[in-house]
Amino acid sequence: MPAGLAFYNCGPASGRSQPHKHLQIVPLPFADGIPDAPPIQPVIEAAAAAAHAAPLQPFAVRQFGWQCYAVTLPPESSPQQLATACDALMQLCCEGSGQSTQPE
Repeated sequence: MPAGLAFYNCGPASGRSQPHKHLQIVPLPFADGIPDAPPIQPVIEAAAAAAHAAPLQPFAVRQFGWQCYAVTLPPESSPQQLATACDALMQLCCEGSGQSTQPE
């Protein structure tokens, strides 16, 4: 499975550029000669370890100046596992922002 970095900007304070909810996925590497690991991987790994989070279990990433949640993905995640993880992350993100998890 190719590496990638996925993110969802939830709310105006997150720097979102679109008024509708959407998930962005950036394939890695960003360019030839750049490692496959996303540049924030050490931060995410430290947050996962601090939370004792199992793969696919959402956890808070408190090192940023905004509300952030993440999951670590096993290399062979099924589409259902990915959908469940995405739903759980969106729920956590939207709970703190007062937004609905329903599409706009």
